[in-house]
Amino acid sequence: MEPSVTLQNVLRCIADGVRNGEFRVVLFGGFALPYFGVERLTMDVDFMITENDFEPFAAQMRDLGYQLGLRTPQFARFICKISGNNPPDVDTVFVDPPVMDAIWAEATVKTESEIALPVASLKIMLGTKLHALKYNRENRRQRYDLADITGMLQAAGVDPKGAWFKEICERYGSMELWDMICQQMK
Repeated sequence: MEPSVTLQNVLRCIADGVRNGEFRVVLFGGFALPYFGVERLTMDVDFMITENDFEPFAAQMRDLGYQLGLRTPQFARFICKISGNNPPDVDTVFVDPPVMDAIWAEATVKTESEIALPVASLKIMLGTKLHALKYNRENRRQRYDLADITGMLQAAGVDPKGAWFKEICERYGSMELWDMICQQMK
């Protein structure tokens, strides 16, 4: 009989790997949104990781019954192939070590159902959404990313016209996106 793979089990094993110093990952994307006041259904779990931490992380995923489904220089996707289960895909986005150090320093460990994982900061969450919009303007996900950004800003009480958010837009997105978000939040 094949082992049961659940979302809880996957997240617990990843959290254990982080806690034990086997690898560093930071949760971001749709599964991190509730920590910023936004609820949205998502079909995968996203982590930032360095190339150096990838092999120990990949070994952990293989032990859970996942297979590497796609690998590019920027991204990897793990897919669970155990029959009868439907746990989410686990995606990793590769970041350079100095970038990861900065993201790690800003991350906050959040605990849900006794599972403690580092979660990206609001700035990084907004930056990843802005980056996706900037480079994937024709992406079918645009409406979700815009709604995620405005939802996070509203939940955090951030004025989109303020200098803090404008600077994030200049760095990760564009002034066109900043204007669009400001208009949308009027």
